[in-house]
Amino acid sequence: MVSCFGVYVIQLRSCEDKSALGALYVGSSWYDPSERLRQHDEGYATGSAALRGQCRRLRPELYLDLPWQWDRQAIVRSERSRADRLAQAGFHVRCDGRIYSVRPALRAPFTSEELERVGEQFEECIRGVIASAKRHLAPDDIARLLRWTPVEPSIAELVSVPNEYVGRFSHVDEAAVQHLTDRIFQAPPGAPGHVDSKAGHAPAAQ
Repeated sequence: MVSCFGVYVIQLRSCEDKSALGALYVGSSWYDPSERLRQHDEGYATGSAALRGQCRRLRPELYLDLPWQWDRQAIVRSERSRADRLAQAGFHVRCDGRIYSVRPALRAPFTSEELERVGEQFEECIRGVIASAKRHLAPDDIARLLRWTPVEPSIAELVSVPNEYVGRFSHVDEAAVQHLTDRIFQAPPGAPGHVDSKAGHAPAAQ
């Protein structure tokens, strides 16, 4: 029986490279990514022993732009290419028994074009940030939160922490994140892609 294969990306719990945006594992499989996450975290007997207990969550915004393929060799090339691109953007990446890492001076964030390919995931993260906000967030606040890293000033006054949506686009060019955030909020209510900046935000007690 011929199976279709897809790439997936898992965020790991710890990262030995303190200059990196975080540690990732990039793989490919015919299993659904959520099932593969479970297998890796439990040390499933397909090269996953080293990941046992180290898997934090899937990072769909880092792989959902890649199509599933019937050709196993093509998907392996796609997997390795994505691992290399994520390393260029600043992550410490494990893939197919190799470590992909790029020195800070040589890193290149994802572009606006690359961000557009995962627009639905970007909008989902915006909604998640708004839902966890402690006050009304302006587009500038949201763009800052989506690109936030632990070396930057605390954002605890803006959102509840820890927060699974904060920092999810730290690998993307700052101007690209700001531009897409602004565009989403400028869309007319009811239009595709429109997000209400007040949705999910509980007003402060009077």
